[in-house]
Amino acid sequence: MEKHHAKAPSSRLRRPCHHRPRLRRRIAVVYFTKTGNTKSLAEAVRHMTGAALFRVETVEPYPESYGSATEIVKDELQRGVIRPIRPLAFNPDDYDVVVLATPTWWHHAAMPLQTWIRSVDLSAKKILTANTHGGGGLMHTREAFEALLAGLRLGTHLTVYGAVRPQDAKVRKTAVSDARNTITDRNPTWRGLNLPIV
Repeated sequence: MEKHHAKAPSSRLRRPCHHRPRLRRRIAVVYFTKTGNTKSLAEAVRHMTGAALFRVETVEPYPESYGSATEIVKDELQRGVIRPIRPLAFNPDDYDVVVLATPTWWHHAAMPLQTWIRSVDLSAKKILTANTHGGGGLMHTREAFEALLAGLRLGTHLTVYGAVRPQDAKVRKTAVSDARNTITDRNPTWRGLNLPIV
C-alpha cells in the first residue's frame, strides 16, 4: 500500500490574522454656559462620544436676566475684570482629548472659560474648540482660543446657532464621522480624533 505523507500546512494558511484594536480616546468637554445653549452642545458631544462634562462656574453668578448679564459682561470686558471661578475637579492626566466650548460674549470666548484655560496645563492634549451664538456666528471666539492656547495642538472649530439636540446632525458630522482617521498635524480636525460612538 502506498503511504501518503501529509504536507505541512502552508505558512500562508498559518499566518495569524491580526486586527488592530480601535483606539478609544478619553474625552472631556469643558464648557461655560449662561442660557443653556452651550450646555446643550456639551451634552450632545457626551451623548455621541461618552465624554465627561465639566462646567465652569463663577463664584458670584451673573444675573438671571439676559439683558442685565450682557451689560455686565460688556462692562467687565472693557475694564478687564476677571471674576473668580469655582474649583473644577478636572485632572488633565485622565483625558486624551479636551473639547472647549463657549457662548459668544461680545464677540469673544466667555471670560470664565478663558480664566480656567489659563489655570490648567493642556500642553499634552489634543484640543477642539466650539462656540454657540444667537446670530453673531464665529466672531472672535476662535482667535481667543488660539491666543490662549498658542503652540498647542488645536483641531478645528465648531460653531452652532442656539441650542442643539442630542443627535444633532452637525455635531455628529463634525465630531464623530470618519472616526477611523487619526489626528495629525496636517489634518487636525474634529473628524480626525477617532471619537468613539456610544
